[in-house]
Parts: sequence; C-alpha cells; structure tokens
Amino acid sequence: MPDLFKETIDKFMLPMESLRGPVRDAMYFLRKDGSFVFSEGYCHPPGGLYGKIIYYPDENGPFNIFGRPYGATNKHMEGGELKLTSHREQILFHYELDPSLKDRGPIPPFAVFHAIFHLDEFSGYFDHRHSLKVAMDLDPDIRKPVTMIARDFGLSLDNLGATGSLSYGKFEHPVDDIDMTFYGSVAENGRTIKKILELTKEPAHRVIEFGKFWPMRFYYNGVMICSFFQYLMEEEVPLKDFDMSVVREDVETTGRVDDDTHTIYMPSIITLTDVEINGKKSPDTPVIMYDGSLRGEFYQGERLGIRAKLVRVKLWERERECILVTLSEEVKRL
Repeated sequence: MPDLFKETIDKFMLPMESLRGPVRDAMYFLRKDGSFVFSEGYCHPPGGLYGKIIYYPDENGPFNIFGRPYGATNKHMEGGELKLTSHREQILFHYELDPSLKDRGPIPPFAVFHAIFHLDEFSGYFDHRHSLKVAMDLDPDIRKPVTMIARDFGLSLDNLGATGSLSYGKFEHPVDDIDMTFYGSVAENGRTIKKILELTKEPAHRVIEFGKFWPMRFYYNGVMICSFFQYLMEEEVPLKDFDMSVVREDVETTGRVDDDTHTIYMPSIITLTDVEINGKKSPDTPVIMYDGSLRGEFYQGERLGIRAKLVRVKLWERERECILVTLSEEVKRL
C-alpha cells in the first residue's frame, strides 16, 4: 500500500545538508524518531537548536498525521475540550518522552522551557517559503487566499511562507486556517502589522481562541491567518548568538511601552519608559519576551506590570540590563 506519510513528507521536507545559515524562528524539523520539533528564536547552540517537540509518534495518540497516530505536547483534551498545555508541563513531558534531553548541557536563561536538539538527529526540515510554494502548487484552496493577501497587502509572494502543520503538508478541506510567515525588513513588516491591526478593529476580522484575543491573527475572506514575522535581513536581528546572565531572579517592574518595533517577532522585544524596578525609578529598560504566545501582544502606550528576571545581555551592540520574561503570566496590563 502507498505510504501517505512518506509521500507527503517527501514533497515538503528538505534534507539537512541543504540548511544554509543559522536556524530560523518557527521552523519545523522532523526527528529521526518521527517527532516534529519546532524551533524558536534566532539564538541556537552550535550544531543544534533550542526547540520543542510538538507532535510525537503515539499508537494511542488522538492526532492523525497522514495515517499515523500522534500525541501532542502543547495541547490536550480536558472535559471534551481542547486545552493548551503549560510550558512547565510541556518541558517535563519532553524529559519523559526522551530522558536524554535532560543531559545535553546547560540551558541559558531564555530557553528554560526549551530542549536542546542536535541537527544530526533530524531527517530534514521544512523551509517556510519552500513549503508554501509546494502547497500552492498542489492545492488552489491554498493559492487563492495567499495570493489575495499578497495583492491586498502589497507583498511579494516570494516573501511569504508557511509554518505550523501546513509547512509539512497537513491542512483541512476546505482550508480554514494558514500559519503564514511574513519575511521583510523591519520597516516592511512594520507596515504589514499596521494593516493587520487596522483590520482587527472590525470584530469580523478578529480571532478569539482559547479564551483570548490574538492581535496578530485575523480572518481574511473566511480563512484564519496566524502571522509569524521573520527578519529578512540578518543584520536587523537584535538577538542572535548572544550570551545572557541573570542579575537578579525575581524583580517587580512597571513601565509604559515606548518602543514596540520588535514586538511582533520571537523573542518579542519592547522598551519600557517611566520605569520602576522594585519600587525605584530606573532608566528606559528593554523587555525580552521568550514566550511565543506573547508575539505581537503589547504595543506603544500600554502600561505593564512584570514580575520576572533581571538579566544582562548584549542587545543592539551594547551590554545592558534587561527584563527577561519566559512565561506569559509574568506580564500583566495595568
């Protein structure tokens, strides 16, 4: 019998030897044990990546990927309803699935809820732009919404890609959602997010999932678009190949968002003004958010309260102290 899994994966997956340059944010990799691993951010260990197993082979798993049963680490059924699994629970489950992940060297402060994977343990990877081109060639239901967004947003099709399950060829008919990557300069991506935020002022375009409004997700002609912004130019990535040390484990910070230029990326980076740290006035302070659920969450003018780590890191070519957030619950609007 034909192996639908292999047939589909072979159309979308690229061999590891074709991976050029650093591991990018929001890429899927297929582990040799059949697990799908998701990378986050632009800083990764030499010859490896910081990521998370999203789907893993499980003969009793509830998720079907091209005829094979899978379990998921990031979501679970509870009382007949699909729920998100916390980051703390996810990483503990990783160690149950593969105890060797515990002993792969020190984890930097920003990656505490990620595991270290070696590039040689993967069969291949799914390039955003390659995957979207393959999907569009295979199915007009993918081509239509993508070309409409490119036209209406004034974007090049060459700078659009796919992540999520679409990146390895899995989607429903009719197509009801696309995890889309937008490649552009910081200025170009800034113009795109402004269009998205303008769209979502209308309730018909808003996405409410898991009990929250997602600012970077939007409905477009009946299809839900989940946005993942990518730095097109490597020199514009503010945090790559960096070292980070913890100055203080638990600090209380308040401030108003002054610069939201990099809020739409992973990690999300904002700068606070009118800052108080542990009750003392402080200079403008960057906040680094290494939780993917906080992409595009906070914008200029919003006042925040944060209880998280104070770290030292080289950011924008200068050593400085920043606030590091690794869990969404560490940040509140005031």
